[in-house]
Amino acid sequence: MTNNSDTSTPTFFERLLSILQAAFCIAITLTAWISVGRYQETWPLPAAYFLELMAGSCAIAFLFLLSQARASLAAWFFSGLVTSFIILAGFSIGFAYVPVLLVLISLVLYSDIRHKRLVLPGLGLWLLGGLVQTGIILAVIRFSFIKLAS
Repeated sequence: MTNNSDTSTPTFFERLLSILQAAFCIAITLTAWISVGRYQETWPLPAAYFLELMAGSCAIAFLFLLSQARASLAAWFFSGLVTSFIILAGFSIGFAYVPVLLVLISLVLYSDIRHKRLVLPGLGLWLLGGLVQTGIILAVIRFSFIKLAS
């Protein structure tokens, strides 16, 4: 008996994990925003990162709730983004997002094992997501310093 991952619906556990990671991300982001929001005019970057994290986590939850066949691949990519954010923002808010990453990794591993998918392509997407996020963050920081210097 083969398991066709394109037609399988997510289990209750997959749906629960997808909602849980989005809820964690939203709660952490709103809590962080309360403390840094008043500095928005002088430090505009957090709003972009916070919106990216919340939008991504909600998108992953919706993909799993809507039984999308490629939800796991998108979640692998997004977990790479979150990993990069955690590392690069580690001295400020980054480590607060570790619970989001742990739930995401649990979700994609459970989903891939359940659907009998190889984990290696997911790890490749995780690495690609991390590299993309790192490139974006470093480019924005470099642009910000160039703009401040002029």
